[in-house]
Amino acid sequence: MNRPVTGPSGSEQEERNRQVVFDFYEHIILERGYDRWPEFMRPDYIQHKPILIDGPQGVIDFMEENYARCTRHEPEIVRSFVDGDYVILHVQVRMEPYDRDIAVMDIFRVEGGLLAEHWDVDQPVPLEAKNTNGVF
Repeated sequence: MNRPVTGPSGSEQEERNRQVVFDFYEHIILERGYDRWPEFMRPDYIQHKPILIDGPQGVIDFMEENYARCTRHEPEIVRSFVDGDYVILHVQVRMEPYDRDIAVMDIFRVEGGLLAEHWDVDQPVPLEAKNTNGVF
């Protein structure tokens, strides 16, 4: 998995927080190793994405639905930022062959080396834009 880092590195603790989020993406999201959730997520994981339930099961259900609908669900972390216990990712999710790519901003709060809380916003990558800057 591509593991970009944007800006200067953080403290040792911040880099450990970034690493647990990268590892979560690799093992849970990409490899679908859902039974490994205790390595990465607190059992009382707080979810702010309104269509998901709290806890690890909400993430697992969401990912299983995504892969059932689109077998080529490939997130790529384009850039990451870390600020204390918060890790922010800018992610391009490829949903071919049926859907347009999705631009995602994920925010995770890490507590005790495990993901404790999650927020995100997403949008389809537009086919046309009024500028040439792109979303990534």
